Formats: sequence, structure tokens, C-alpha cells
Amino acid sequence: MAAYGARLAELGYAAVAFDHTSYGDSEGLPRFDEDRYAKSEDIKNAVTFLVGREEVDRERIGAVGVCGGGGYVPYAAVADRRIKAVATVSGLPDLRATITSGYAGDWRQTMGAAATAREAYAQGAEPRYVPFMPTATAVSGSTTARSSTSHPRPRTGTGTGTRWRLPGFRRTADGAGRRGRPFDDPD
Repeated sequence: MAAYGARLAELGYAAVAFDHTSYGDSEGLPRFDEDRYAKSEDIKNAVTFLVGREEVDRERIGAVGVCGGGGYVPYAAVADRRIKAVATVSGLPDLRATITSGYAGDWRQTMGAAATAREAYAQGAEPRYVPFMPTATAVSGSTTARSSTSHPRPRTGTGTGTRWRLPGFRRTADGAGRRGRPFDDPD
């Protein structure tokens, strides 16, 4: 998020804020691909960009992850030893657990809708997106759960931009881009 990068720059740090592939101004379809492997590569590519800059001390690279980035940044840091420090803000390290917890409703319905959209996409249809995080009015329970709904939501290109959406395509078969980790429930 650009605000964190701007603040770090004000404090004298070299900082880069970027849109992950298929998010924001970055290109790619379907949009909003929550694929931790691709996002980890995006983070490592940002590090490569930074270490190529004369004014950056390659031995003092840190990374900040916000929300889902709170899971992606540590994952990238394990794979890329050029990242020397990690900070997370409001981390969401396990999207799968969030979806299957019931926080966002019946995950079986969500995954069924994503599978239908994925199959249509494979047959040449335009990408369709399935809401998977509730709005503030739909959340009861803890203050933490309610406050999580005020987090900035990615624009979907549909004009709503008010709900988290799960792209119905290849990498969402197991519920948020986690390859090789199917849901435990046999139904």
C-alpha cells in the first residue's frame, strides 16, 4: 500500500510500493489472483529492482506485508535471503482458514460458484468473480472481525469494488490459490 511506502520514504528509507500481478494497475487476467506463489515472485522481483539501485544497501532490505501480504512477505523472505527484515500489518496469513471458518458464509457454496466460473472461463467465457468476504453489515461477533470489513477492497472492474472477490479459475480450485492443499472436509 502506497501510504506505507510514502511514510517509509519520509523516514529516509528507499521504498517501493507495487501492485501485484493482476491487481491495480498491473496487467493480467483473471484479475485479483490470490496465488501466493505468484505474489511471492512479485515480491522477489521488487527486491531485485531495489538491489539494482545504486542508492540501496542490498544488505539492508526489508519487506512490509499488509493483510494477505502478511502471509506472502514472510513466505517470500524464507525463499529469498536478500530480504533481511519482515514486518506485517493486519496480517491474513491463511486465506483458506478464513474461508473455511464460516466467517464469510458457507464455503461449499463459495467454492461451488468458483468452480462453475472457472469451468466457464476454461470454455472461453469472460472471468467471473465470486464474493468471498462479507460486508460490514453481514458480520457479527468480535470487533476485530467487524473492523476487518473496512479494509480497502480491490476494484473488480464491475463498478462495485465493495467486496472481496475470488476469481473462478484454475488456481482457486482449492480455495484461494493454495496448490496441493485440498479442503479437509470430504463433502
